[in-house]
Amino acid sequence: MRWLQVVAGHLITGAASAGVACLFVLAVVLFYQVAETGSAADWVASVANAVMAITAVFAFIVARSWLPQLTTQEGYKLAIELVNDHYIWLGVQNSVLTDVTRPVLYIQHQFDRVSFTGSPEVSAGELIKALEQAVQLHKTRRDRMGQIRLRLDTYGLRVTHAYEDRFLALDRAYMHASDAAASILQTLKETQELSKEYPSTDSTLLAKGTLIREMYLPFYRAAEEKNFVVENEFTQMAKIHRDIFSCRPSIGKLFKVEK
Repeated sequence: MRWLQVVAGHLITGAASAGVACLFVLAVVLFYQVAETGSAADWVASVANAVMAITAVFAFIVARSWLPQLTTQEGYKLAIELVNDHYIWLGVQNSVLTDVTRPVLYIQHQFDRVSFTGSPEVSAGELIKALEQAVQLHKTRRDRMGQIRLRLDTYGLRVTHAYEDRFLALDRAYMHASDAAASILQTLKETQELSKEYPSTDSTLLAKGTLIREMYLPFYRAAEEKNFVVENEFTQMAKIHRDIFSCRPSIGKLFKVEK
């Protein structure tokens, strides 16, 4: 919201103008009094007061001239944080795909009884705890990125046209991937609840006329669908990230001050 900068600039300009006017009135009054008294001490005091007033006015003027530069510097500090602390981690090193790999295999194993074969034994509770932490981490990152973008707006800083579409696509891919991970977490919890009453087994035991492991089929399909989303969006993230950062662009090429 650049109107804050405009208002601040007008306030400083008004203050400087008022200072000049007050200085003029003060000088007239002081020199009028000095002319009447003729005191050398009064002359010295008048000159000192005039110098102080002039210094104050110049301080206002200098502050106004530095305001845009200070504002821009603060804005670029935020832009650097956004890139170095967040966007830089939305490439192949992002964990969203590996976060869901074992939970998905665990869910599918309850139906097909082979997906998790050969993997280290782990409980649904352990998988839920790990995935909850991962989902929260992604949410925290997305929230922080949103906050920084909002603050960048107040400094008048925008992504340059050359990179705008790519950053939007990267944000969208990360959102879809992390939302799909959150859905897999919910499916994992539902799978755990079912397993408490009807543990999956290789046998042909029936429950309510249905083979027990076939009761997990809806969860199998839900996990498979959301895992497909994560895989596709992660591939997009890696590609877009490479397109943006492979040539190591400077922060000045990624962001600009909107006039």
